Amino acid sequence: MRRKETGRKGICILMMGTILLAGLSGCGSKTAVEQEAEVKEEVQVPEITIFKANNPSLDTTWALVKDSPVVKQIEEKCGVKLNVAGGDHDKLQVTMASGEIPGDIIFVESKDDVQNLIKGNHIMALDDLVAEYGADIQEMESRIRISKDYYSNGTGDLYTLPSNVGNEGHEYMIYHSVFRTRWDWYKEMGYPEVNNTDDMLEVLSQMQQAHPETEDGKKVYGISCSSDTTNYYTWGAYSSTFGLGEGGGFLFDIHDVTDMNPKFAKDSRFWEAMRYYYKANQLGLFDPDAFTQTYDDFTAKINAGQIMSPTASWLVTPFNQAAYAKDSAGITGIEAIPVDGTTVHTNISYKFGFEGQLMCINKKSEHPQKAMEVLNYLFSHEGSRLLRSGVKGVHWDVIDGVAQFTPEMNETLKKGGEELQKTGVDFFEQMSGYGQGVVHPEDGEPIKLQQGQIALKSQNLPVDDDFNQYYNCDYPYQAFDNKIKEGKIKDFSDYDYEWRMVIDIEPEEIKMISAKIDDIVNKGQPKLILAKDDAEFESVKAQMIEDLDNAGYETYMEWWRPQIEGAFEKIGQY
Repeated sequence: MRRKETGRKGICILMMGTILLAGLSGCGSKTAVEQEAEVKEEVQVPEITIFKANNPSLDTTWALVKDSPVVKQIEEKCGVKLNVAGGDHDKLQVTMASGEIPGDIIFVESKDDVQNLIKGNHIMALDDLVAEYGADIQEMESRIRISKDYYSNGTGDLYTLPSNVGNEGHEYMIYHSVFRTRWDWYKEMGYPEVNNTDDMLEVLSQMQQAHPETEDGKKVYGISCSSDTTNYYTWGAYSSTFGLGEGGGFLFDIHDVTDMNPKFAKDSRFWEAMRYYYKANQLGLFDPDAFTQTYDDFTAKINAGQIMSPTASWLVTPFNQAAYAKDSAGITGIEAIPVDGTTVHTNISYKFGFEGQLMCINKKSEHPQKAMEVLNYLFSHEGSRLLRSGVKGVHWDVIDGVAQFTPEMNETLKKGGEELQKTGVDFFEQMSGYGQGVVHPEDGEPIKLQQGQIALKSQNLPVDDDFNQYYNCDYPYQAFDNKIKEGKIKDFSDYDYEWRMVIDIEPEEIKMISAKIDDIVNKGQPKLILAKDDAEFESVKAQMIEDLDNAGYETYMEWWRPQIEGAFEKIGQY
């Protein structure tokens, strides 16, 4: 009995020792559950945040996009969890000052911003990361060389990657034309001729008399803009229509950039543009809220049908889509009218990327390798097609031997709105490595399939079909193309944008003068447009010219002239 008892005691002691040892081992090592949790932690997908310092409302849009097929494919391809943070230039400046810039990838809009990020030691040199994880980026050798030479703050290192290499636009698309109008009302008037700006104002005035309010009682205007985009949506769009571009305080011929002229000379077309808007206001066509409303207010009015003649294509599309979604058989919509003597914005070359779309990697990023893998994917042909056209097999596919949108996606594109946003298509368009007009090497169709001829025909809305019938064409651009071939309209196809990339950053003296010029113009434009009569218009103009001269305008031009003249010699080295 004693032996059995001893045996039982021994077993108990042994068990107690095992339990004790197990308990003690928990203090110095992991339990099985803890080890399993640790493994899971080790394989946790890293989160990569993109901070876009040019879009303060991005957070709202991201809520619709974050679970989209496009985002999911980026995450799967790169092994990351993606996040997006929106902001503006002011937020960028504040975060630079604090040293707490959000995001792993930082998107900025100017060489100045990149230089300040380098000076503040906020971003990392990308040379080694590109060499190891940027195989697709490496194919764009000229872009890398230009970035090192002109975007490195003199270090010679690679700090930023300009996006949208190639073509912005395509020969089948119309982007700018001041002569845009409500096609349904234009047809109602019997398609009156529009040969110049005065004709356009007369057409808009007659439309407004016939349709003074929208269906829900809102006032209709011919033209509008917003307080933060006044210059672009008045002068900027108008200038391109007449073959002129601007570099701030000077004008140049789209077809000969070296043909520079002071923007504010007494005989400048700038004043002609301002007179056009002044005349519009005299006729009651100019939106009185234009100089106080936000950009969101401005676009909301367009979408509500209150503005008859928006200048740019991206302002028109949502209105036309909403009209189609409401009435799939109606011809309510806005179209661009081809007018002899004008220049249509169709295609601009960005051989080395767009100088105002610049990607960097935050020096405080915990996952710089993954950030580079994301950038490399977005800069590939596959990634660029994904951003511009969506997921193959979901949004588009090879149908009848041609890469094109599915019928379902075509319908979604026609209607636009939240359903289109939820696809994720075009949300990251500014981060696309290749420009939207670039042809994909595997299928010969544009990166942005909306620009292929099949898409353009299949996505015609009833308003487009009516326009096409009137001009005897298959899609709206053909009406312009026919006039281009006849020599009656010019296009931008021979305009190379890359000269802007090699311009020096303005020295402080010129920056100060530039700020004064902006202030004088921003304050003067409303006074010009809202002048009570011709005498007041001329008085305001004279005062602005005097103020500009006193601000150092000639000194500004003296700095810029050799910059332009030398830019083409510099760019020729690449």
